[in-house]
Amino acid sequence: MTTISPEAKQICEDNYKSNCPRCPLRPACVKSVNSQESYDRWQAAITALAEQLTREGLS
Repeated sequence: MTTISPEAKQICEDNYKSNCPRCPLRPACVKSVNSQESYDRWQAAITALAEQLTREGLS
């Protein structure tokens, strides 16, 4: 089971209230989740994108 990384949580926290529509995690965040398997994939996608953004200095 995958969990959301601290980097992803921080990016979300930084953007949720004032910048959600333009949040850099939004492409992965708004995916439909309807099963445990899709939830696990969603968490992995959020974490991977957050790690990429952090490496590239875009978060």
